[in-house]
Amino acid sequence: MTEAISRSASVVDASGNKMATLVAAIRPRPVAQPRPPNREQDIEMHDVKALVASAAVLTGVTAPFGSTTLCPLVQGFVLLPLTDAVLREITAACQTAEPKQPAIADVAQGVAQFASQLSLSGPVAYVSTEFFGGTGGQDVVVWSSGRVALLLSDRDGETIEWPNSPVSQALRAIGVEAIGGKDEFDTVGLGTYRSTEGWAAAHAAS
Repeated sequence: MTEAISRSASVVDASGNKMATLVAAIRPRPVAQPRPPNREQDIEMHDVKALVASAAVLTGVTAPFGSTTLCPLVQGFVLLPLTDAVLREITAACQTAEPKQPAIADVAQGVAQFASQLSLSGPVAYVSTEFFGGTGGQDVVVWSSGRVALLLSDRDGETIEWPNSPVSQALRAIGVEAIGGKDEFDTVGLGTYRSTEGWAAAHAAS
């Protein structure tokens, strides 16, 4: 776990974005209580790809995209499900040269540029979970001030224990505060719906 955290901090240094607040934000929290049941790793299926940021960052910016749905979370954050339709619109809108692509294969074309631009107004997290039959992993990227501030995956065989999963670290880095003995993943309710489309469908009419 220590190795994973230091690797995240080194990404901040390598990007040239030396922001002490973000480095501090991704430091591991000590496990002060027993591991709760129904963690994301224990879910039989969870396949969600989304951008998470404060409502101030995402509201209005996504209005030109007809397929976007913003899902309210806690603490003033919102989630933008990256459905196939949304990805097509983002790709079409981002026709200029991409910034250096994060080394995570499933960050779709155009998303890096879109998130980088959004992060000029506040930090933005890309979160991806892929769990099937109880196995899988998480990938995350956080952008701040137009730069990659955190890049983390647990797919390389390295176990990152609760409460410091990649998704929880990414949410922590953008300002989510864990409450009630939960980690950040459960604090914002990312387990409420188990697919990208499920999130979009549940909030389409809101």
